[in-house]
Amino acid sequence: MGKAKILSKIGASLLEVIAAVAIASTALLLVYNVLNYNVRQNGINHDKVRNTNVAYGALNYLTNYDFATLEEYLIDNTPNMYIRITGASCSTAYFPDTQTCLGVLNPTLSNKSYTNDDIIIFIFPYRQKLAITNLREYIINPDNYRDKTVPPVLENFINIERENANDYTTDYSEINVYSVLVYVKSGISHKYDICLHGVITRD
Repeated sequence: MGKAKILSKIGASLLEVIAAVAIASTALLLVYNVLNYNVRQNGINHDKVRNTNVAYGALNYLTNYDFATLEEYLIDNTPNMYIRITGASCSTAYFPDTQTCLGVLNPTLSNKSYTNDDIIIFIFPYRQKLAITNLREYIINPDNYRDKTVPPVLENFINIERENANDYTTDYSEINVYSVLVYVKSGISHKYDICLHGVITRD
């Protein structure tokens, strides 16, 4: 009678190794995708919060600015009934406090330096059809932007403004409210651009 042989299975087959590697690779890929998404989302949120703070700073600066000075700027510098303000406007007769102006329109926050293309402000008579129509022609022209792309938030805003416009006058003495539109460009994508709107009123 032959002796019974006891066979022990040591190690793993090639198929088992391949299956284990595949499972581990899938798990690592999922972990990587989650981490990558979180890092990207944190970057987007940081960009949006920083740009929103910058936009509010610029809006507060302009809505509290001297009405007569801004009105003079409108009358003296454009036949279109709107003005475009950037950091390049600082140190002019309308913004003589250069340091404060540049601190608002060309700030540096969290290692991000904002240029004249990053922060753009438009001031125009509130709900005035002619002014809004003229401003829309500027906003929807891609040649007016360095990257040749019309910011969707600006285009959407001005289209809504045009629909709601109901007044028509070229006499500034009859205009008691100006709209202040602040645009801040995202460093990630135009879909994260910030657009804020406020008003400044005659005392």
